[in-house]
Amino acid sequence: MIEKTMDNPGERAIAERSQRCRRMTGVYVAAAALIVMGTWLFKRDGGQIAPSWAVTLSLLYAAILIVGGWLTDRQSDEVERQYGLFATSFAARFYMLAFPVWYFLAKGQVAPEPDQLLLFVGFVVMGAVGYTFKKLT
Repeated sequence: MIEKTMDNPGERAIAERSQRCRRMTGVYVAAAALIVMGTWLFKRDGGQIAPSWAVTLSLLYAAILIVGGWLTDRQSDEVERQYGLFATSFAARFYMLAFPVWYFLAKGQVAPEPDQLLLFVGFVVMGAVGYTFKKLT
């Protein structure tokens, strides 16, 4: 006998979990848009931002990272945690390789000083690459 998809408790739980993940992703995207728009709106000469926006941005980023991480961990199962651990380890290896090499080359005047923003973006991208790789394999 064929049952409806949502009559199965396991499938219902998976659907609810997917919906929570989509909502959290939406909140993250909205917060990122707010940060980018606020930075653009409150930009000053010389690429600086207003001090009040810098404090607001810092608090918003910290709150999203702490609360979002806690909520994500709360709904993650052991497989998702393994993916996250692999992704974090993959990104950390990128940073542990990239920063010292770039730093030594800069001290030897072969390269410019390490750009922390570029390293941070590289860390995030490599974490996403590691997570996707682990999820697909």
